Amino acid sequence: MYKVTKLIHFRDGAGDEARARLTEGVREAAADVGAHRFLVAPTLEGARNGGDVIAHLQFDDDRQWRAVESVVGDALDPAVVEHVDGVEYRGEAPGATGSAAVGGVYRTLLLRVSPDASAAVVDRFEADLLRMPRYVPTMRAWQLGRVLRAEGASQWTHVWEQEFTELDGLTGQYLSHPVHWAHVDRWFDPECPEIIVRDRVCHSFCALDGSIV
Repeated sequence: MYKVTKLIHFRDGAGDEARARLTEGVREAAADVGAHRFLVAPTLEGARNGGDVIAHLQFDDDRQWRAVESVVGDALDPAVVEHVDGVEYRGEAPGATGSAAVGGVYRTLLLRVSPDASAAVVDRFEADLLRMPRYVPTMRAWQLGRVLRAEGASQWTHVWEQEFTELDGLTGQYLSHPVHWAHVDRWFDPECPEIIVRDRVCHSFCALDGSIV
């Protein structure tokens, strides 16, 4: 599966009507281009560099996406949209608990690992991220992907996406878990020698109906 995620940042002066109209236009474009699955929804309060709307689409391969990419792009009116942080990546080996998907929250994290980090260090970083589902029962699905194409504020290298059964499962149980701050945060903390994520990250999440990961 070929995945595309765009975090859409609105201009400060864009009114509510213009924002709602653009969001619906992106949703209609996603439905028209033949994506297998898609999600277009406003971000929830608490996102960090997460934009105002998450647009996530899934296709068979990159050729299918290239054929329709301009349709989605045309829906992003520059009079309303200030900029977009986006990634393209392959959906390989997602994890899931097998629990029924009814409502919940979709979260995506875009990050850039330093090019100076060795392959062995990156492997350990990825393993720490993938350790989290063992300790967070509200995380029902997850996937860590390496970025193939990036746009926006940074040359993103990774996408860490999850589905949570509820918002507190992300903002409370996940982000506050001892495994998170003891093992995961060290890769992001400038006071830790292990830091490899030096650029700003995009931490974004929205309400979810069904399942998308």
